Amino acid sequence: MSRLAQINFAIVAAVVGFAAWSLTWGILTPGDQFGNGSRLLIPSMLAAIGVGIGSGWQINARWFRVVLLIALMGVLVFFLCVRDDWWVTPPPMP
Repeated sequence: MSRLAQINFAIVAAVVGFAAWSLTWGILTPGDQFGNGSRLLIPSMLAAIGVGIGSGWQINARWFRVVLLIALMGVLVFFLCVRDDWWVTPPPMP
């Protein structure tokens, strides 16, 4: 695989890692603020992006690239179709 393809797949894997991070923190956030002020929010984001970059750079298997591109399509749908504050707890019913 060429160096340019490695760079592109590393970037795609970083975007997929960021989306997985965002989805995980959104599901695990019980309140009205994303992450509820957790000190692990930014380090976990950097770790997810770093793992994405590392895996996208190192793994050259064809099946991994196919899975990565399918995941990228899901990420695009997620960021385009899901509203911004989807993790917010709805107000209590009267």
